[in-house]
Amino acid sequence: MFSARCSKNFAVRYLAIYGVGTLLAYSIVHYKTPWCIISIIWPFLFLFGAATLIIPIRGRLVSYVIGGCMLAASLGSTIWLNYFHCTTDTEPYVYVQTYNDIYKLSRPLLRAAKNNPVNYHLVGHIIRTSCYPIPWLLGDFDHVGYYEHDDLPSKVDADFLFGPAGPDR
Repeated sequence: MFSARCSKNFAVRYLAIYGVGTLLAYSIVHYKTPWCIISIIWPFLFLFGAATLIIPIRGRLVSYVIGGCMLAASLGSTIWLNYFHCTTDTEPYVYVQTYNDIYKLSRPLLRAAKNNPVNYHLVGHIIRTSCYPIPWLLGDFDHVGYYEHDDLPSKVDADFLFGPAGPDR
């Protein structure tokens, strides 16, 4: 009954073929980029919506239970990755995540600025080959400079200095 209804509806059949084909093609590629998920997931969203009309009434309870279990597993996986293993190098889906060590710099600065807004004007130098996401974290601080190894400020003295660890650390 389900396959007969699907084969009659061209749009549902097209979305199913397109969605599964895109998912298979993405599965073959070893290098995954998280922003590609939008091009993979959208046909399945329409298919799940169409399934509520295509599945016979007597089979809907089972499909709702299966769908609910899949959503719960996805939610659990999302929470596991985003809140507990977001900086684990062994996790295959961690992409370009900032390590939690960034809080050693940002938390004291943001706390000091919250306690006294004058601290938003502290002078700071960030010396890194890649300074991101620090400009987003410290965007409200107006006297922070971002430098690379060979492009140091003329006066290195500052209220705070952030740079790479030395070779002995």
